[in-house]
This record gives sequence, C-alpha cells and structure tokens, in this order.
Amino acid sequence: MKKLRTLWLFCILLPITSIYSQDNMILSVIGDVASLDLGSFMMANSISGQPRIFQLVIPTKYEGQDVFIKGRVDWKQNLNSSYQNIFEFQTKIFKARSMFNDEIGNSDISIDDIHGNETLARDIASKGKPSGEFQIYMQMFSRDNRILASTNQPAILTFLNPAPTISISLPVSNSNVDVGNVQVSWTPVQGATKYQIQAGVLGESNSSVEDALQRGSLIVDLQNINPNVTAYGIKKEDRIRDWHDGQKIALLVKAIYLDSGKETEIRSEPIVFNLGLGTPSQEEKKNENVQSAQPDPNLVRLAKLVNGKVDQSILDKLNNGTIQMNQVQFENENGQSMSSADFLLLLGMLEGKDPNELTIKYSPKQ
Repeated sequence: MKKLRTLWLFCILLPITSIYSQDNMILSVIGDVASLDLGSFMMANSISGQPRIFQLVIPTKYEGQDVFIKGRVDWKQNLNSSYQNIFEFQTKIFKARSMFNDEIGNSDISIDDIHGNETLARDIASKGKPSGEFQIYMQMFSRDNRILASTNQPAILTFLNPAPTISISLPVSNSNVDVGNVQVSWTPVQGATKYQIQAGVLGESNSSVEDALQRGSLIVDLQNINPNVTAYGIKKEDRIRDWHDGQKIALLVKAIYLDSGKETEIRSEPIVFNLGLGTPSQEEKKNENVQSAQPDPNLVRLAKLVNGKVDQSILDKLNNGTIQMNQVQFENENGQSMSSADFLLLLGMLEGKDPNELTIKYSPKQ
C-alpha cells in the first residue's frame, strides 16, 4: 500500500454548469465557509470530524459503474500572479455515486495517491486563513481509464486576504514626552514599501484630532520612512515648524503596501501625547514607585527577542518594569554608546529577522 501524505485541500467549490450536462459533474458549496480554517480542508484517508463543505454530484447514467476520480488544485496569490499547482489526487476504484467531501477517504471512496508541491502547501497553510484565489478541476474515469465526466471549467473561489493593521507603540497615549526626544515606534506591516508619520498640534484652531491631522495643520509630515524599521526619533529638521513644552500633539502612523499591484494605505489609530515632562504633583510623587513599575513596551519587545538567550531573571525584570529604559545603557560591538533612537531602530530591524539566525551574548555589569 502506498504511504499517503496528508496535504491541504484548499478547494471550496462553486457550482458549474454546461450545455453538456450529461457529461458534467456539479460541485456545490454547502453552508457558510467564511469562518473555516485551513484544517477544515485537509485530505487524507481515515480523517474523522471533517466539516461537510461541498457536494459532488455525478451524472445519473454512470451510477453504479466502476470508476475513480482525479482532482487538481491550483492557487495564485493575487490577480496579477500566475496559478501554481498545489497538489493532485486520485481515488481508488469505487461504485460511482454522488458524494460529500467528508466521505472521500472515510468510506468506500478511499484515496489512492496524492502528490504535489509540499513547500507551497506549507506556505499557504502558514497564513492561518485561506487567502488568494483557488481553482480546482475534477474528472471521473472508468476502470479502463476512459474519461466519463468532468468539470469542464475550473471551480474558482477568491478569498480576500485579511486586511493588515498597524498600531502605535510609542509614545503612549496621554503620556508626557521630552520635547527634544520624541521617539515613535509602531507594529510592523508585512509587505510595507514605506511608512509615514504625521503629527499636528491640538489647540484653539484645531479643536479635534482630525483637525490637527489635516494636511494644512501638520507640524510633522514624514513621507518616506524605510520599510525595514519600525521606530523613528523625530529630529528638529523633521518638523515643519517648531513645537514647545505644554502643547498637545496628535500623532498618526501610516503604512504603504502593494495590493494586487496597487499602492494601498493603512492608518493607525491616532494618539495624543503631551510635550514636556512637567512638574509632578504631590499625588504623582506618591505614585512614583507604582509608575516606575510599569513595563516599558520597548523593553518588553527586547525581552521577546532575547527569550531563551539570557537568564529568566533578566526577562522577568524587562517584562515587569523592574528595569526601565533610563536604567539601561546600550553599546555597539565596539563599546561605543548608542542613543535610545538608535537602539529602537536596531530593535525594529532585529524583529524582522529569524530568531534562529541571531547570536546574543549577555554580560551583566559588575
């Protein structure tokens, strides 16, 4: 018996009609498939619990004859790419009848062979949800290998790729930020070609965040930030006009990426922060120890990056706020001090690397 390898069946099938209906097989979708994950489409012998997704109806003239089915599933990433074959399969001989997908491999209709592009199948499966466009051909053969019926046109189903999102990590909303050290960081967007940062001052003329972020009101309008970084320190020369202590700043980060060859923009939710560290009130002084225990989001990012490469005690201190950014000194391989901005740029670059490719050495200060 051939050893059958489990591959993903990414085939959600649409009804197909033809003027030659007596030689056509009809593939129809059953129920709502929007909430299914890729595990629902797995194909192999003796898999139980698969959801009933589609029905294959054969011409009645062939019912009871000895037949077998061949199928082919192709996929393309978007409308501008070409189809690639994921896999082909063939059943063993069975008495011809209509069937549901969960009967293939779990009844008298067993799978005889599956072969295909396992690398591509794994890549599609890694996306977590069906995406791109799939097409499937199916044919029914007699015992002596004559074609009896087929889907003359491929069944096609297009899945919209999940919309990417972006959010601002720093500054923290409603926080006080040193006017000369405004560090912006955000979550990465896969496939981004560039990032943009916009900021405006909230005041009498800009009564809302939306007003402050209108093009004519912007105080910062950076349009071409390197797509390989997820942090940026706003410099004096980046500002259209100067800002000062006491101002409230509305901030927005955008990612630009290509979707089916078209440049597309996604926006973060805007945040508002205060310029100037200010003088702490008596209540703030009382809560100073509590506030200092809040974890720094960038040190939490660092903890994820070095997980398994440094002592757990260090990871705990990075995650629980025991170590704060102002208590850490960053140095490069030559022992030269790095600014916080340079560290954030480096951190963003490292987050895009395979963790297995990173070599990290930790030496505690004596």
